[in-house]
Amino acid sequence: MDDFYSYRIEHCEDDSFSYNFITKTNTIYAINFDLSEYVEHLQDFPALLQNGYSFSIFCFPPEVDNIEKRKYDKKISNTIFRIILNHFSNVGTESVLLFHCDSSDNLQRCRHILFNRWFNSCSMKIDYVMETLEVEIAKETPVMHYIGYITMKNNPDFAVLQEEFNSFSMHMIGSKITPLQ
Repeated sequence: MDDFYSYRIEHCEDDSFSYNFITKTNTIYAINFDLSEYVEHLQDFPALLQNGYSFSIFCFPPEVDNIEKRKYDKKISNTIFRIILNHFSNVGTESVLLFHCDSSDNLQRCRHILFNRWFNSCSMKIDYVMETLEVEIAKETPVMHYIGYITMKNNPDFAVLQEEFNSFSMHMIGSKITPLQ
């Protein structure tokens, strides 16, 4: 019995990729690697963005509520990390996956914890590193943002990535801050 779901890959014209799979509860997952997301910032953050993909996971549950769908399914994390490994094997060791946990429904902390748990429990962490940053944006109601990247430990630009990531993160999040009135 396979320990992951089969998936379909779609290669887009701009060297971006989308992977899709369906779970046993008919939940559809779309895993996207978008190379063009940060292209306008490439000149300022070349080590981070020359081969930097915006990495996102979208989940589309079926319309019918089902107790099965609430149970932990190890095959989901196995499939996501298999897709990540496939991505790195296709694009090379210089690739960087940048992610930001969605905060539109205030579940970003849960996503951050779950993704960290998945990463720490998989064999990927032997050859890959995941760096994360928690940033609180002070608004009327403060919002915590969880952002990070994944790259191979043998990435030739690894030494500069963390420095550029910290600057890039502050730049991107700072642009989303609206002054309190």
